[in-house]
Amino acid sequence: MNVGNSTETYLCGVQAPNGTSVNLYPTFFTITPQGTQDLEIQINVTQPSEDFSFGEIVLAGSMNHIVRITLSVVPVSTQ
Repeated sequence: MNVGNSTETYLCGVQAPNGTSVNLYPTFFTITPQGTQDLEIQINVTQPSEDFSFGEIVLAGSMNHIVRITLSVVPVSTQ
């Protein structure tokens, strides 16, 4: 939820955890005060591992706000 008093545009970036690729949709969005935005996050295993791996999603706002979403995964293969 946008808790600010102004409309803001965010650009999304990803630092994928080791052994994964991460896709986001949308890659940028504009949100109004008190508005909400859903993000579709798809994480794919590229190199299976038995250990935790960490990364983050960073949302950089046009008003210099930064939102960080931590990713913590164990990239296992289901095949």
